[in-house]
Amino acid sequence: PEKLKVRMTEYEERTMPVLDYFNQRNILIKVDGMPAQEIVFEDILLKLEGLEK
Repeated sequence: PEKLKVRMTEYEERTMPVLDYFNQRNILIKVDGMPAQEIVFEDILLKLEGLEK
């Protein structure tokens, strides 16, 4: 439990500000990582292709 607490604190202090930064500029790309690896990969490719336009 202590390691989880430390990890969650690090996430809030280090990761959330980065996510907020990109989200506020409407450049955050969200991907659902729960499906099979191949589906996640295809989703990422589709979203990146959409940025080229």
